[in-house]
Amino acid sequence: MASTDLIEPSADGAPAPSLTADSQRAYVADPETRQIHEVDYVDDLRVARTFDLDVRPDHVVQTGW
Repeated sequence: MASTDLIEPSADGAPAPSLTADSQRAYVADPETRQIHEVDYVDDLRVARTFDLDVRPDHVVQTGW
């Protein structure tokens, strides 16, 4: 089983990370750093991309194909 350290533990009262996944990738929203991480879980949990945002992503959802 693979594992990776992606997000630092959050402070008390901070929003928890949010996760959504499709057949190839998982998307993890990190509200504290205002980032969304795209993780390729088929490729040993490689972080494929990290999106820096101007807003805090409290939740993440995926739409479309």
